[in-house]
Amino acid sequence: MQAQRTERKAIFSHNLRIIADKNARETGTAVYGTDFYSDFTIDEWKVAMGVRKKGLGDWPQFVTPDYQCNFESPTEYPAINVTDHDAIDWVEKGAVTHVKSQGQFGTCGYFSTIAVMEGINVMQGGNELIELSEQESIDCCTSEDGCTGWPGQELMWYSIHGYGASTMASYPYKGSGGTCKRSSATQTKASLKERICVGNGPDGNQDNILAKLKTHGPAVWMIGCGDLHSYRGGIISGHGGNPGSYPDYAGIDHATTLVGAGSENGVPYWRVKNSWGASFGEGGYYRVRRNGNPPELSCPGAIFGVYEGPSPHETPAPAPDAVFI
Repeated sequence: MQAQRTERKAIFSHNLRIIADKNARETGTAVYGTDFYSDFTIDEWKVAMGVRKKGLGDWPQFVTPDYQCNFESPTEYPAINVTDHDAIDWVEKGAVTHVKSQGQFGTCGYFSTIAVMEGINVMQGGNELIELSEQESIDCCTSEDGCTGWPGQELMWYSIHGYGASTMASYPYKGSGGTCKRSSATQTKASLKERICVGNGPDGNQDNILAKLKTHGPAVWMIGCGDLHSYRGGIISGHGGNPGSYPDYAGIDHATTLVGAGSENGVPYWRVKNSWGASFGEGGYYRVRRNGNPPELSCPGAIFGVYEGPSPHETPAPAPDAVFI
């Protein structure tokens, strides 16, 4: 028992040094501090957060061209009228459900997938905000369907099959995979026509992502999650990271959901929903600098969804009042 206390004290002291170093390197407004996991090693913390030991690039890759999603950026982008003061918040607009928790399961990709489906169902489809089921895609979108936990694959599964996602109430989250129960669940109008993968521009410019965020709603936002360790709040900046790219996506180990953008004291930021419960960061969200060079948290870009229907709106449709079930 004494040996365990001594070991935990040593780990805590080591983490205090890491926290101090992060705060010293921070060039945005992020603050790092102690929390429940401050006597966990980084590896233990990742296990507790459900982060896979292998990066996404080590997962089996897209088994058919239909599932391929290449984040490599084109050499030029059309001019986009975007300023640091442009802001969008799909939480305030009623297209984002409450913060959920994946627990210790490596299911982050399913949570970001379903958050996109929840968002486009409201923003592009004009439907009420409904909590959708992560467990449905965990159980039913199998490797035989080309799904290996990668959010781009899970989104295409809904598109290829023409499925409307089931409600969480009828298909609750368990974490571990089981027998597909889709046939007995309640399906909704939340459906996907296609998926759009938008990479970072030259010198880390992300204005094209902001333009799509305004017109298409929430998006999958994949990152290297190391700088979320001990994060308490504020805009993460100055930690850099080389963004992963197809086909290996080196350094990427966690999927989250891009839900907004804004600027604070001249620092442009993204607002991102996590799946680690409301006790994490800013009520379950984190903010990270926008247009960083290199892009922060090694993010390669964003994956947007297009609602199944005649065509996406040219401009955002007014979101109806949020309805949580």
